[in-house]
Amino acid sequence: MTSLLPDSLAETLLADARRDGIGKYVVGALIADEGGRVLLLRRRADDFLGGCGRRTRQFTFAVTVRATGPITLTEHDDAAWADPGDLPAVSDETRALLTG
Repeated sequence: MTSLLPDSLAETLLADARRDGIGKYVVGALIADEGGRVLLLRRRADDFLGGCGRRTRQFTFAVTVRATGPITLTEHDDAAWADPGDLPAVSDETRALLTG
């Protein structure tokens, strides 16, 4: 596994998940630019975050980037930079995360 986290933090996160009986891990990111805009990605219509019957834990990290493009999509079919105060249609969970 390649990680930019300190080894101790990554080991602690994974150990806690294993202790809790988690069998699958996914990673998310809140990506913002230096102006405060956030990157919104849309999953392809045929994609979903299924756990395949296993308990899943999502690790979400916040990062700020200097450069905002170009963006190469692999698991998503659309991307847009948005101001958190002027979001397009997003889920209630996403809106709560982005607006604090």
